[in-house]
Amino acid sequence: MGDPPGMENTEAGARLARLLYRKLKVFIDDGRVLVGELSCLDADGNIILAGAHEELIDEHDGTCTRQQPMGSILIPAAKRTSVLVEVGDVEAKPLAALLQL
Repeated sequence: MGDPPGMENTEAGARLARLLYRKLKVFIDDGRVLVGELSCLDADGNIILAGAHEELIDEHDGTCTRQQPMGSILIPAAKRTSVLVEVGDVEAKPLAALLQL
């Protein structure tokens, strides 16, 4: 499978291609936590998650109490505070370079 259209032969494109379809946990500036599969990251840094849900967090102990399904969502770059990428045991190495697009 080749690079997605528009990302051929670029370092950033190669890093992004390795993140596509990975499960992300995105923290946004209003305190919400959104989880889903990365389906798009545009040139402005906006993220589209497929099969997303909001994790509702208990204020007292910080655990996820339930999940609210949301479907596909767009998260504006300006609203995002941090992003976590789910990795398997084989990939348990630092991935910070992948997110520095």
